[in-house]
Amino acid sequence: MKKILFLIMLTLSVASATMAQAKADTTIKDTVVKAQTAPASTALINDVEMADTMRSSGKIYVVIATIAIVFVGLAVFLFAIERRVKKLEDQNSA
Repeated sequence: MKKILFLIMLTLSVASATMAQAKADTTIKDTVVKAQTAPASTALINDVEMADTMRSSGKIYVVIATIAIVFVGLAVFLFAIERRVKKLEDQNSA
């Protein structure tokens, strides 16, 4: 059962990475075409329009705060697990 679950997870991760790469390739090609056909200032404005919208409405700070909270939570969790494992190792070696 563990092998099947592992294979499913591996397949999904490879598939998602492949789709993300295809999307990135398409985006890069579209950006190059836009840059070649439009003036430099227009291409630059189109590329950061979403970021400007999120910054102007204040949503970008919510995204940054959420990411920071997730990373801090992961760090605290990993340090707590490390302390527990170290304590168990010390008990087994004694």
